[in-house]
Amino acid sequence: MPYRYDLHCHTKEGSKCSDISARQMVEIYNEIGFSGFCITDHFTGRMTALSGETDWEERVNYFYDIYTVAHEEGKKVGMSVFWGIEYSLAPNIDQPTQTTGADFIFLGTEKEWLLHNKDAFREKPANLFKMVRDAGGFIIHAHPMLKEELQLFPYYVDAIEVINGGVDDACNENAKTYSKMYNLIKTAGSDIHRFDHKLIAGMETEKPCHTVNELIDAIKSKQAKPFSMERQVTDYWQHKQNHASEYRRRLK
Repeated sequence: MPYRYDLHCHTKEGSKCSDISARQMVEIYNEIGFSGFCITDHFTGRMTALSGETDWEERVNYFYDIYTVAHEEGKKVGMSVFWGIEYSLAPNIDQPTQTTGADFIFLGTEKEWLLHNKDAFREKPANLFKMVRDAGGFIIHAHPMLKEELQLFPYYVDAIEVINGGVDDACNENAKTYSKMYNLIKTAGSDIHRFDHKLIAGMETEKPCHTVNELIDAIKSKQAKPFSMERQVTDYWQHKQNHASEYRRRLK
């Protein structure tokens, strides 16, 4: 039986667009038999949970603390939870909610590196990506064909998300073509935000991954392959989604 890991998940603590708490995320993935997942909340962009005025150190610590909650919860059930961020291109990192262009998953970027390298995010994307990779980070271009105006960086990313559980088939098929054109690693992630999310995607490995670097190494060495599955949403989770949706409607 393969070990399964989702590379793209959003919590309600870190992403305005999500209804699922960090603890509930563990419950969901434990229920469907996954070995782990990566929390990749919106670090920049209009869907980040923090205001644009939030101090850089506070921003990094805030998102790491969300991961820590899920990591500790995961340990209780024998599940590995890894930390990452979704970075949307920000022309001015001092205004992190005002982003334009593409979205990327950063995995393996240490908290301490982020704390001390805000200036790296002032660089042009190609330079930033090189610095992230030099620091041991692994960069996935998330849903690269989603937006009307495409921004592609085939020489500066490690992988292409060819299965995203939140976009249509055409976007995923075009992403596969992109990855093939440049011989880039293919990855998959659910991009889960809702309790009733059905198309679950991730990476299957032959051996368990206990650290994010083990997962990255498995992906790089092609010992991990992308997959997707249809999740059966129980009444328990559907009830929670109905409640969350009603709450959002009341806020409008």
